[in-house]
Amino acid sequence: MNFKKVVLVAALAIAGASAQAKDDVLLAEMASLDKVYINPLFFTSNQNPAKAKQSMDAFVARWQSFAATYRTYRPSQRNWVSHFDVVDDAIAATQPLVDSAARLFAAKDPSCVLLACPILVTAHDELEVVRYEMWNLRAHNGFPKFVTDRLTAYHDPMEAIVLTFKGRTLDQVTAEELAAVGDLLDEALFLWTRFEATPIDADLWGFTAVQVTEIERRIAAERAILEALATFYDAGQFAQLAANSMALKQAFVPVYTAFAGDPLLNKLP
Repeated sequence: MNFKKVVLVAALAIAGASAQAKDDVLLAEMASLDKVYINPLFFTSNQNPAKAKQSMDAFVARWQSFAATYRTYRPSQRNWVSHFDVVDDAIAATQPLVDSAARLFAAKDPSCVLLACPILVTAHDELEVVRYEMWNLRAHNGFPKFVTDRLTAYHDPMEAIVLTFKGRTLDQVTAEELAAVGDLLDEALFLWTRFEATPIDADLWGFTAVQVTEIERRIAAERAILEALATFYDAGQFAQLAANSMALKQAFVPVYTAFAGDPLLNKLP
């Protein structure tokens, strides 16, 4: 190998190492962003106006800092910048709703009370756009195994199973819907297995070994419920399937909120 080739190879190696180091920093920033995003998503879902406002303000501030740093990190409008634009639009749609809910709650308006504030349901739906858009951004830009994206993928079939039975008697569920639940269970089992196979980077997320053990316990609990529902379905025990379907989401939430460092997890050493 002549001298020019040696220099070229060395330059490429240095450039590659530099790019990887920058991507590692970006990955850490993405995890930090997700940690503050999960809280307003949770508090809009369970309709807690005060905490939704507090956590939404924290997320917006973190997003603005993240976007200012990384919006032009890669030059593609379609594969990079456009995702930032969509998140901006989602925040612009969500924040006024959260602010309005906080004002109504502070004024003791009966249309927005703890656990019953419909405007936050709309806010939650708008805010969900963020996680799907960041998942798309990462999937198309070399971050295909971001652990919370695997949870986002699983969320869709999981929630579809739950909503099939929520607030309905079994005789209100059609044969076509029951057939679809079988497919949804198969999809959910596949996607949960993919999530389980994705390593949890304790350093990236700031978890201790004890906290990782607790998260693994939560993951196993969701697996057990999912398998129980699949067993009910295969045995034609649809009444048991319907009666236990809500447990699927109830066990999923603590897995997802763990990545925000939920209060119970934070009490662990």
